[in-house]
Amino acid sequence: MVSAEVNITSALRDLLDDETRGIFTASVAVVEDIDYDTQRAEVFLKENEEVFIDDVPVATTFARSGEGFIYPLEKEDEGLLVHTREPLYNKKQERGPKDTVVKRHHTLNDCVFFPQFFFDEDDTPPYEAGQFRVYLKDEPPNRQFTEEAPEVTEPEPSIDFRLDPYEGEVEIIVMDEDEEMARFWMDDSGVVRLEALDEGELKTELRLESDGTATIENEEATWQMDASGIVSINGDEVVTKNGDVNDTFLGLGGNVSNSGQGE
Repeated sequence: MVSAEVNITSALRDLLDDETRGIFTASVAVVEDIDYDTQRAEVFLKENEEVFIDDVPVATTFARSGEGFIYPLEKEDEGLLVHTREPLYNKKQERGPKDTVVKRHHTLNDCVFFPQFFFDEDDTPPYEAGQFRVYLKDEPPNRQFTEEAPEVTEPEPSIDFRLDPYEGEVEIIVMDEDEEMARFWMDDSGVVRLEALDEGELKTELRLESDGTATIENEEATWQMDASGIVSINGDEVVTKNGDVNDTFLGLGGNVSNSGQGE
């Protein structure tokens, strides 16, 4: 009697294991191929390199027709497959309500790929609380994995994008290897600054103030124009509020009209 109960329990456990083995909820997967035009990926399971899933929608935080956020996916990137309760074959084709025709649930092929998460061994980009940050290295990306796609051989500049809504600041830095090439910065007071650098050293700066003043500055001189139209170089007024040119400053030695031509 005891033996029969044990056998029934074991049989029920085996039956339950067989049924649940075909139910998929979430799986770690690796990108094998990516179609950037359709945002569909071919992936394989990290626990089994022989199990491939094709035509998998790539999840994003924002997607509309002609609009959205695209992740820079590459081959061998890893992420999470979320397997949906109902089939996706007729629900990923177009927007709007769709009935579930096939009554199958949590199958391997009905899934969406959520790209990327940081692994324990990864170095995370610099970050401060409350910031939204995008940081891309200067390694050449695998744009497409088709024979027709052009090969990318030259490293691209890396981009560091920082948005701090609490401080009201936006900063974009473009780098070539470890050297900063350009910086764009804007704060909540309306000041905009664009800086050009050479080997990390500031060469030229364009600054726009909230009062309408525009300033260009380099090692040799500072050009400035205020909201009234006055233009000055190194603090000396060159063009007056009325548009007259300071001919003495320019060394023209004669009368100068508003057009800047000698009379």
